[in-house]
Amino acid sequence: LFNTLSIVIRHIQFGELETSIKLIKETSKILRSSLGKKKGTIPLDDEIELLNAYIFIQQLHLKDRVEISLDVRKAYGNEILEVPPLVIQPLVENAVMHGMSETTDGGKIDIMIMEKADKVEVSVKDNGLGISPEILEKVRSGSYEGHIGLLNVVERLRLIYDRDDVFSIDSNKGEGTTVVLSLYKRREEDV
Repeated sequence: LFNTLSIVIRHIQFGELETSIKLIKETSKILRSSLGKKKGTIPLDDEIELLNAYIFIQQLHLKDRVEISLDVRKAYGNEILEVPPLVIQPLVENAVMHGMSETTDGGKIDIMIMEKADKVEVSVKDNGLGISPEILEKVRSGSYEGHIGLLNVVERLRLIYDRDDVFSIDSNKGEGTTVVLSLYKRREEDV
């Protein structure tokens, strides 16, 4: 939050009022969602809107060091898909904070959200630092303490869906990391 407020101040000082206003609005969306009434699920479109707000903020912060792209492939038409709130943003945050921490140029984070027959699959892929095999195994087992946001998301999804196959992670040290979440569709009687 403090970094974001610093960015707002900087843009105001440079006379970039429209960017400053948008930055405040996007930050407000995220804060409202984080601090608002908690409910079990939100529409996928709302989750994507929060993700877009986060991406906007990060792009201002990262400038040209990292490019973040979002590809949403929705096949559900007018159907409202419900997903747990704030499960995608922590993946992107991990990619920024851990994967891109030493990137000075050419960083890339690709986010793909794709509907499949029984689930919505969310993939976050970066070309950052990657993870060593030892740490990767700890992340997979849930025993690594350095990725708290990711582990919280995975645990929430396992509790919600009552299954373990909600998450996969692949990484090569120095080549980047790919994290995939499975957000399973649920029937009305399952909710």
